[in-house]
Amino acid sequence: MYLRNVSLLNFRNHKNTSLDFSPGINLIIGENGQGKTNLLEAIYVLFNGKSYRTSLNDPLIFLKEELSVVRGNFINKGKDESVEIIFKIGETKIIKINKTQNQGIKFLKRLTNTILFSPEDLKIVKDGPDKRRDFIDEVGEQINYDYSHLKWKFLRILKHRNHLLKQVFIRKQDERTLDLWDERLALSSVELIRAREKIVEKLKPHCERIYSKVSPIGTLGACYLNEFIKRDGEDIEGEIIQKLKEVRRYEIERGVTLVGPHKDDLGLYVDGMDVRLYGSQGEQRVVSLCLKMAELELIKKEKNRTPLLLMDDVMSELDEKRRDNLSEFILNLKQSIITSTNLDYFNPKYRDKMTLIKINKGLVEGKMC
Repeated sequence: MYLRNVSLLNFRNHKNTSLDFSPGINLIIGENGQGKTNLLEAIYVLFNGKSYRTSLNDPLIFLKEELSVVRGNFINKGKDESVEIIFKIGETKIIKINKTQNQGIKFLKRLTNTILFSPEDLKIVKDGPDKRRDFIDEVGEQINYDYSHLKWKFLRILKHRNHLLKQVFIRKQDERTLDLWDERLALSSVELIRAREKIVEKLKPHCERIYSKVSPIGTLGACYLNEFIKRDGEDIEGEIIQKLKEVRRYEIERGVTLVGPHKDDLGLYVDGMDVRLYGSQGEQRVVSLCLKMAELELIKKEKNRTPLLLMDDVMSELDEKRRDNLSEFILNLKQSIITSTNLDYFNPKYRDKMTLIKINKGLVEGKMC
């Protein structure tokens, strides 16, 4: 997949911006607050139908304007494709794919894959389990069109069961009504647990290989942490139901479900040591970065296309050696778009192979290959 161009009308601080992109690394340089991240966000919106920074549409529209438009053209498996997304104040967004309106995000996701790495993603390792579960789910949605439905079905059952627990606590529902929902939750949990386990197993070899390139000291290991997983292939549905019965009294008192894949985690280890507990901040950053690069490599293998890599001011968080190792890695990708405040973060031997783009106050001031 290769992004040819993008144009923004009233998107964030970009009043009217048009830009062509080259194969390889496109490096966007500018001071903080000039519109680099907004441009990256627009590209993400183009390929995903939504922002990664807000769930609302109105903040994407330039101050005092009525609408915002993001357009782009890209090549997918040798075929020219176009996407246009229109945001209007107080209205539902409009998605046009190849000039056909309202194809929807699902259809868009079948055409494209994008890997975003921002400073927030550096928290994947050091933050709580929810960050790592979100990462597994993100990978699942990238490589399997049915994964989103699996997750949605589980969350719907979980929400209903939590509501029922609260109703039982205030005696508006009979406790026996939980039995049916225990069975539904257990069945859905097994489906999601098995899917996540397969995702992590597929990710592991890519994590190990990339870590050895970016940080050639030590070995990175990963495993899906779930108390019910059995390697002998046993059915775990009954065990989940039994566990739910054991903790039911606590669940009713608290009004939340205490058993299920919404409590799981991704274990990450360097030479057998838990990176979250024992890794330095620098080590945690590198492992987070390797996870995202492993995601990219897995998508390449599973979908037979190279995702577009978007990186927002990540180099400032790495030391010189790891910046060079990362630059070496991304040079081999079909296309990447990277933002930075400092050109000196990039070794001249890599910089000479990049397309440089300068942005100031939402305007493209210059481009040079």
